[in-house]
Amino acid sequence: MPKIKVTNLPSPKRLDVYLTQELPQNRSYFAMLNAQGKILVNNQPVKNGYILKEGDEIDIDYITTLKLEPMKMDLDIVYEDPYLIVVNKPKGLVVHPAGSYREATLVHGILSKLEARDDNDLRPGIVHRIDKDTSGLVVVAKNKNILEQLSTSLKDHKFDRIYYALVRGTVKEDHQTISTFIKRDPHNRLRFCITSSANNAKWAVTHFQVIQRWDNFTLLEVKLETGRTHQIRVHLSSMGYVIYGDSLYGDKHNSEGQYLHAKSLGFTHPVTKEYLFFNSELPTYFSDFLDKLDHQ
Repeated sequence: MPKIKVTNLPSPKRLDVYLTQELPQNRSYFAMLNAQGKILVNNQPVKNGYILKEGDEIDIDYITTLKLEPMKMDLDIVYEDPYLIVVNKPKGLVVHPAGSYREATLVHGILSKLEARDDNDLRPGIVHRIDKDTSGLVVVAKNKNILEQLSTSLKDHKFDRIYYALVRGTVKEDHQTISTFIKRDPHNRLRFCITSSANNAKWAVTHFQVIQRWDNFTLLEVKLETGRTHQIRVHLSSMGYVIYGDSLYGDKHNSEGQYLHAKSLGFTHPVTKEYLFFNSELPTYFSDFLDKLDHQ
């Protein structure tokens, strides 16, 4: 992990601004790395707006030459127009490249559909992301103007996003809302955790209701009010209901990845102003396991 020591700083400067002046990538790239815990200042996570001081040491995990090239992929595109694309992402596919991850991503698969872009931007058009082992619906903007409009709509909680999650245990409450601050786990940089302090944390709100119960399993419909990294996984595990297959948050019984699917997606089209709503079927591995539970 390269280390940069801040010296000869003529005036206070934001972390993200400083990095764009010292390294060849742009601010969105460094914001993405920081969100993934790949940037530390004096061995501590900080916000992109952190004001650097003389003598600060920045540890950053990045690749200086990572070019995006379109790749042919058999993607399930459920909607496309001149402005945006909605893709039903399979489990196991990363949404966009980052840091040391150089394998094929969703961005590589849709790159040929996007307008002129900045080659330093490793997440062109990505409005929101879902984890590698989460399947389901993702919207991608075809140009920067549409990206800005959709991103603002998402930030203003104007997206309707519903997930299906299969958790271990029998959830007693028929429905519930979980509201907490979430931050990166100081003991495990791959995880996030709930916290009572707003310091280096983001407010997260998750609504869930029970769809079906079995012995030691419950299928939940989960609605996101906010969209924080690992939000559903953190909130459910904090209640003692770990998503089946989610080894990062405690389920060691299945190594195939979490049973979490972004099932429905609704938003207002930034150009036509039409409300668009998409619903996807559960992937086969997910529905087959539910059938197995039904016949036990």
